[in-house]
Amino acid sequence: MNLVLLFLYRIFVIPIVVVALPFVAPFQKKLSKGLRLRQRPLVPLDSNEDPIWIHAASGEFEYAKSVVRELKNKYPKIPIVVTYFSPTFAPVVEKFPGVDLAAALPLDLPSPCRTFLKRIHPRLLLVARTDLWPEMMEQARLRKIPVVLFSYTQKTFRSPFKKLFTRWMFHWVEKVYCVSEADKDHLGEISIFSEVLGDTRYDQVSYRLENPKPISELLKPNLPCLVAGSTWPEDEAVLLPALHKPLTDQKMKLILVPHEPTPDHVHKIIKQLEALGLTSALFSTGRSWDNEHVLIVDKVGYLAELYLWGQLAFIGGSFRKSVHSVMEALGTGNLTFVGPLHENNREAMEFKAIPIAKFYGLEVVMSSDELRDKVEKALESDLKSYRKELKDEFQRHEGASLKLIAKIQNLVEDGRGRVT
Repeated sequence: MNLVLLFLYRIFVIPIVVVALPFVAPFQKKLSKGLRLRQRPLVPLDSNEDPIWIHAASGEFEYAKSVVRELKNKYPKIPIVVTYFSPTFAPVVEKFPGVDLAAALPLDLPSPCRTFLKRIHPRLLLVARTDLWPEMMEQARLRKIPVVLFSYTQKTFRSPFKKLFTRWMFHWVEKVYCVSEADKDHLGEISIFSEVLGDTRYDQVSYRLENPKPISELLKPNLPCLVAGSTWPEDEAVLLPALHKPLTDQKMKLILVPHEPTPDHVHKIIKQLEALGLTSALFSTGRSWDNEHVLIVDKVGYLAELYLWGQLAFIGGSFRKSVHSVMEALGTGNLTFVGPLHENNREAMEFKAIPIAKFYGLEVVMSSDELRDKVEKALESDLKSYRKELKDEFQRHEGASLKLIAKIQNLVEDGRGRVT
């Protein structure tokens, strides 16, 4: 059956894609950029050691960062090659410390896959979460390159086709390491054996929080602070009225971090604040905002560090479509609020069920009034004690990266030298 499906994939799926690409690419900037990246010649590795190959399709690189770091700590002489699918993440991967070679995953055709594997000759392939490609997996199998999935998650199968497809893709995989027991049980429904190691993103979040980017101390709030991360207009329409009273009563400060801090969005936020009688300052000025109610962050890349300055947090997207990541806010021990649209986020669903002090690990609010009431209650509570308990709970989820490396030690050390 596996060979039949591979045959059908090769003669039906791939030819259609190959024919369509030249016609579609000129109208899709991202696709066109991806094709150009795949035409780049591979830079030879300056090492006699076979590399460890890690594949992270796009945002999955967040799962791979801590694995790259720990692998380099344990095996400093072994090169690490990281491939990606989305060209958006090319600069992130290329600049990450410990990555010796970054490249776009070749098109899933026999010749590009064979050429890629012949040139880098990996000792094993680690795949962050998912993104298995049949031709590449088959070419890896022919060269006896073991394939390992880590931080894998799996929902309940809802269709026979999905079961068949997953079972087929996984026949190339030697080891599957899941995030939770539920993921393991769902894979068990189709007779795929896996182990639970946890989520490697927790390790990356902790590392980022322990090694923050420097920010001017002049911007540090002089009152208890709520940090609102990755907000959209729909979130701000709920958030700003809810915080009006505690802000004007000088019980707290607000650091507002728009998901898209464009000049137009920032201007609209300033107008909203003025209509509520609230004053604001811009992060980019680097000046003290002791006399202002709100700091608007009009630069990107500082959200994790800003959570370290808060006692409370609100995560954007949860009144729009789907909530953004809650992990950094939880990792700092902030009492974190989300709106009703949060079921897309595994950590939000998990931590909202964990009771901590007078609250939960994450609090859900359905309206502006409910958010106001919970914030006022929080400001009157012992948030230091809450912060410690939440950080302890977060730390219990750490360690998956080191567990993974211990599990794959034999696979790494079996292939020490480059085979010609």
